[in-house]
Amino acid sequence: MAYTSMAKDIISVVPGGVLHDIVYSSSAEYMRTPKEGAQSGLKYLKEQVKNCPKMVFVLMGYSKGAMVVTQILASKELPAGKVVAVVLFGNPYYQAGLPQNKCSAKTGKGIATNNAMMVAAPQVYVPLIWDCCNTGDMICFGGTNMGPHLQYGSKKDDAKTFIISKLKPALAKGKSGGRKDTSK
Repeated sequence: MAYTSMAKDIISVVPGGVLHDIVYSSSAEYMRTPKEGAQSGLKYLKEQVKNCPKMVFVLMGYSKGAMVVTQILASKELPAGKVVAVVLFGNPYYQAGLPQNKCSAKTGKGIATNNAMMVAAPQVYVPLIWDCCNTGDMICFGGTNMGPHLQYGSKKDDAKTFIISKLKPALAKGKSGGRKDTSK
């Protein structure tokens, strides 16, 4: 699921941001590669904060990308107070009944919840998370059909509204979205 159009829409409403894709392997391996993605993402976030201390971040992840984002949130290396919104689609760490859960799934659990792979976002981030799981999604719900896992496009407007509702107040408090991506 590509976030480019969603990010551009958000930046058009809340100017000053940039889009940065965290690079990680999209292979069907779920132990090592999410950790590598999280390490890459943390490195980027720390570099950006070092170069622009007022910068804040919106993190978005789909499927394995949701694992990467959750592992970033769970890291003690994450600069405090810099993440203002998180959107997850088809999250393998999804657990029913949590306050951050959105979309149609009210039961079920992700494929990475019953073993050593399980990572949970710290409680402090829960109000900032919009976790979307479709009923029947075999990755986040435990279904047997891949179809629901590929049908999150219709949820983008709700995700954008959530991000904007978190980003605008954070920027109004004097934090800066920054425009400069210093990783390049």
